[in-house]
Amino acid sequence: ALSFALAGILGASTALAETDGAFVGVQAGYGGLKLKVESEFKDDAGNVEKYPSQSESASAFRYGFVAGYKQFFTPEFGARYYASVDLGTNYKKDITDEYGDKTTIKVSSYNIAANADALYNFVSSRDLDFGAFLGLSLGYANHKFKGTDGAPDIKPSGFDLGINFGLRTNIAQNHGIELYSRFGVLQQKKEIKETYDGGEDTTTYKAQQPYQVGLRYVFSF
Repeated sequence: ALSFALAGILGASTALAETDGAFVGVQAGYGGLKLKVESEFKDDAGNVEKYPSQSESASAFRYGFVAGYKQFFTPEFGARYYASVDLGTNYKKDITDEYGDKTTIKVSSYNIAANADALYNFVSSRDLDFGAFLGLSLGYANHKFKGTDGAPDIKPSGFDLGINFGLRTNIAQNHGIELYSRFGVLQQKKEIKETYDGGEDTTTYKAQQPYQVGLRYVFSF
């Protein structure tokens, strides 16, 4: 009788815990972008003249998709592994130079990444789990500076590393709502060289996504 009672208690405890399984999700948020342009001129004799760098910041709406797998090692602690695709509308920034001429910078970005998060549930019940997550995101980022006055588009791209952090809920085992954030730590670069009589001009375009915050809906199978 004692064995049956213990088995019933363990079965009830297991039913309360969040379960392992695959998941998919959609997200929408607001993100920032840092832009920096550095230029220098190197003459045929090897002398280098650096021009003052230009830096700007912009922000815009972003949206994306996630898909992956989660597993729990205890009722409170688990992990998840997932792919994410993050897209966005154009970042726009109006710039007025020293001569009073106004230029609008337009940049569109997308990210493709593999993510791994540690999960911890502060509250766990039959119908609701509430907790937090912390993890890393590693992937590829591409930014397109849209050219003006017939100028070609410039596309800084490369590896992207970010830190994931947020709060999450799991409702009735299948539905989740998350407040997520991502902090980017790497820059993507594009270098353009132009040769003139007497030397070479090098311009380096740098882009970095310092932050992104938003809401995510997740469906667990």
